[in-house]
Amino acid sequence: MSYAERLKSPRRSRDKFMFATLCFALAVLRPARCLSDELRPLSPSVHMPNGNVFQTWEVKPVYTKTYHVDVEHPAASDAGPGSAEQPFKTIGAAAAILQPGERVLIHGGVYREWIRPARGGASPYQMISYEAAPGEMPVIKGSQRLEGRWQRSYHPNVLWSTKLPKGVFEKLHFNPFAIRNLEDEDVLYFGGKNKPNCWPYNLKRGQLYQDGRRLTQVLDPGQTHTKPGQYYVADDGVTVTIRPFDDANPNEVLMEYTVHPHLIKPLHPDTAYIRIKGLRLEQIANGLRRIGSGALFTYGGHHWIIEDNTIAHCGGTGIEFGWRIVEYKEPSPKRGESFGDKETWNIVRGNTIYDCGSAGMRSHTVKHDLVESNYVYNIGWQGNQFHRENAGIKLLRADQTLVRKNVVRHISLAAGIWMDWDIKNSRVTQNIVYDVTGDQAAMILEGSIETNWIDHNIFWKLQPRGYYSHATDNAIVAHNLVGHSTREGLTAAIGVVSRGMGRGWHNTLIHNMTIAVPEDIHIPAQNRDKNTVAHNISDDDSQLDVDLVFKPEEKVFVLRWKNTGTCNMAEPVFSPISQWDFYGALWPTQRVPAGPFSYPNEHVYLLEWRLPLP
Repeated sequence: MSYAERLKSPRRSRDKFMFATLCFALAVLRPARCLSDELRPLSPSVHMPNGNVFQTWEVKPVYTKTYHVDVEHPAASDAGPGSAEQPFKTIGAAAAILQPGERVLIHGGVYREWIRPARGGASPYQMISYEAAPGEMPVIKGSQRLEGRWQRSYHPNVLWSTKLPKGVFEKLHFNPFAIRNLEDEDVLYFGGKNKPNCWPYNLKRGQLYQDGRRLTQVLDPGQTHTKPGQYYVADDGVTVTIRPFDDANPNEVLMEYTVHPHLIKPLHPDTAYIRIKGLRLEQIANGLRRIGSGALFTYGGHHWIIEDNTIAHCGGTGIEFGWRIVEYKEPSPKRGESFGDKETWNIVRGNTIYDCGSAGMRSHTVKHDLVESNYVYNIGWQGNQFHRENAGIKLLRADQTLVRKNVVRHISLAAGIWMDWDIKNSRVTQNIVYDVTGDQAAMILEGSIETNWIDHNIFWKLQPRGYYSHATDNAIVAHNLVGHSTREGLTAAIGVVSRGMGRGWHNTLIHNMTIAVPEDIHIPAQNRDKNTVAHNISDDDSQLDVDLVFKPEEKVFVLRWKNTGTCNMAEPVFSPISQWDFYGALWPTQRVPAGPFSYPNEHVYLLEWRLPLP
């Protein structure tokens, strides 16, 4: 047989196919766990409670092919090659064909679609990236323009009504105006089965927007007329009645209605090595489910980098990541119902998240994740604080995870940062939490027995508490500044002892500073001899005058410090947690002050720090 004939033989073709399949498997089906030679410390390095430094897998990306999407380009077509000259019209066209090591640049414009990545990358060196074209801001909306004609009601005459296009919902197989924020099947934990029957859980998930402003939904049609900017959804799920902002004519303004529960969610669980960069996501009808409701939802994926995005106007959660993807029963037998030891390695960095109904970002079961330099504000407009799943940042079951340098402000009926249940070897540091209202706290650490660090944070303007731990052991809470709370500055509560929860023992509260709080530190009497409290100071036992002011026009916090007495300098360093200040710089001496900043120990009349937003 000649060489040419051998090439064409069935056996040769089969061998070539098997070889190609093996190459694909080696390249794509790599294990989720990072190899030790792929890991490197942050710069500068950051220590974790177990004494090791936090490590990351991120490398500088290199892409073998770049596609373009430009909805406003005259030659844009999903049937085209996706080049700069002939770009795709939709992001979905690129999502269907992107391969490991490739990226898509998304140009400016409004994209009304749900992005469903068909596959992930293969390694840190072969990621798939969805990113904004340089210097441009693509806006991805989960809404459609409402083109139907509004009819004025004359009883009273400030109301207008129309019908939403039923055909749009039928095509999408989803109508958020016919679904409650929480349906019965969404409530499968704790004692929450009655929640769908009361406000705000029985509100519809669908939202209306007038020139980009979110209208407020009412349950009683008789209340729609009482204030501009309100709407009511009829039982048929398509008839809506509004009183517009400024009593405008809705036929003469931009009216939009939400149609999608997510804006980015892969087709399959466990999709890995994806980068989302520089996109704006807004107007999402995602409701109040605890798990599986994020506007940007990794769907159990690992090794995602989510950076420099803006997420706004969500009914529920802005960004959701972590291994857990549904409440109890997972969709694949391979995932099982147990939590297991899942390594997720996600990086969530530099995002701006605002106007979300329940949470800015949330996760369930993460390990080795990095959450840093995010700006989260105006969270909690749904008012569902007793759902206990709402916060600026809420991580459930975090292991070896670092939360640092985030700014969380103006949080309503929710917590600022909440580390919930079975937290292990994790650190919350260098964050600013400002202006929190409700019955919770700026910082919550709950139901955890292994050592975690809460250090060098600023918690300010709080209702009710600064730091609050519940059923937690072995936490080290150090060098935090807590100011202007309506209840305790720092609390280590007992809680109910159950699986994975502590007794409120062996916690260390040291080197903290409290200003203008009714009670500096609260530990139940029966636990006071089981915890360590030392070297904390307050304005009650020193001559301190400290104030933190947010200047939105300058995008900066200004911390002013005045002292005419002597500040408490602690004894020599007791652990690595006391080696650095708020900025990550080493203390100049072996004696360190209470609070997060370095300052002279006496007769300092005025100091000022300017703390910019991320």
